[in-house]
Amino acid sequence: MAGRRKRPNSLQVAFWNANGLFHKRLELQEFAERHGVDAILVNETHLRAAVDPKIANYILYRSDRQDRRGGGTAIYVKRTVEHHAVNVGELEHAEATAIEIVAGFGTIRLVAVYNPPNRALLESDMDTLLATTTPTVIAGDLNAKHPNWNSRRVNLNGKILQAYSTAKGTLVDGPVDPTHYSPIGTPDVLDIAIFKEITVQYALTSLNDLSSDHNPVLMTLGNAVRDPEFAERRIICWPAFTDHLEQNLQKIQFFRTKTQLDDAVVTFTTTIQNSLNNASRVEREITRQDRLPEEINQLITAKNRARKRYQRSWNPVDREQYNRLAVQVNEALRTRRSEQWDAKLESLEENSNSDLWRVAKAIRNKNSPMPPIHGASGIVYTEAEKADVFAENLERQCSPNFDNADLDHIERVEADVRARLASADANRHLLPASPEEVKQLINRTRERKAPGPDGITNKVLKSLSKKAILS
Repeated sequence: MAGRRKRPNSLQVAFWNANGLFHKRLELQEFAERHGVDAILVNETHLRAAVDPKIANYILYRSDRQDRRGGGTAIYVKRTVEHHAVNVGELEHAEATAIEIVAGFGTIRLVAVYNPPNRALLESDMDTLLATTTPTVIAGDLNAKHPNWNSRRVNLNGKILQAYSTAKGTLVDGPVDPTHYSPIGTPDVLDIAIFKEITVQYALTSLNDLSSDHNPVLMTLGNAVRDPEFAERRIICWPAFTDHLEQNLQKIQFFRTKTQLDDAVVTFTTTIQNSLNNASRVEREITRQDRLPEEINQLITAKNRARKRYQRSWNPVDREQYNRLAVQVNEALRTRRSEQWDAKLESLEENSNSDLWRVAKAIRNKNSPMPPIHGASGIVYTEAEKADVFAENLERQCSPNFDNADLDHIERVEADVRARLASADANRHLLPASPEEVKQLINRTRERKAPGPDGITNKVLKSLSKKAILS
């Protein structure tokens, strides 16, 4: 995953039975921005492979139903949040998608789950979903009702889940207000969360929002107050950097051992870093989402009121008004998105070709999340584990392989190399590089490149004085 990712002190997670996701994605995006949601757990997505319901600034993980229509689960997670996908294993009745998020309070697994109403909730499926030592939250529509999680009645799946929760020591909870509204029967809590080894505080709230027969549930995880998101910009005063570096550079020395050279490199690098920090300041601005026009906000408010009114009355007239407003909201969001895109294209015409090329590249490239990979000890998911697997693989490929090797030929090659190194031509001293040559090489580098672990960019190198280059 590219880019710097954050570990929030608390998480805002929404889970929702969409009853068809694709045509509601713009509405869902506006909802996520308005509530500052880090992850959205969706069930009953009704997606097919050719459909891509992506929303801006979120990465999508999905598990589409393959054998028949309906069903399916998905998770949207904010790009700035450190996370990775997780394989949930084979399930018989339930459907699920899982990720793990690295938060300020530790790693937590989030699972979007759906169990169809015509299928019993299986303990084996629950065992599979909870087969981890990582603290886990399973959230979605299990079609399981029980008063212990604020449902108005009990059904078979509710009894099964209550017995399972008691036996396994998990906690099942739901919001106080109903999450599902139907013309048949009374409103009830169907969208619930199962907590395993969760030690932080949580809160569940059913919201009268979005377009479905289910309300979205907003879940807050974490004891800490949620910090505002900041955009940081580092501003460097280059004259101050040069002056500080000139004053703190050590005298040019001659090195006779490798240790002396290594120590000098560390000292030189540290001096540049200290000068860079001394000449820099960091500006932080609270990131603000692009606010909707007031007329669209009013439309959304009117739509939510009409939805609430219809859920109470089940009057066909109220339903017609709610559906009309829902269509208007969706059309207004689509029109606004199109206008923003047109404005972006018009601005590109006034700027350089590099901006146009950058946008074209972003459109062509579909940056899919890197899937889990197989290592020597099994499947790995995190970035660190994947890096270790690649390192081990490269080390294995680059190690000498003496199986079926011609040892006599190897000895002849090594003897020839030793003879060449001992010859007079090999002992001639190499001419040292001049400062002008070093400066030319530095000037050829491209500034818009990421620095190495030392944090020294090519632009910093281009700002080095002649004294620094001589050092």
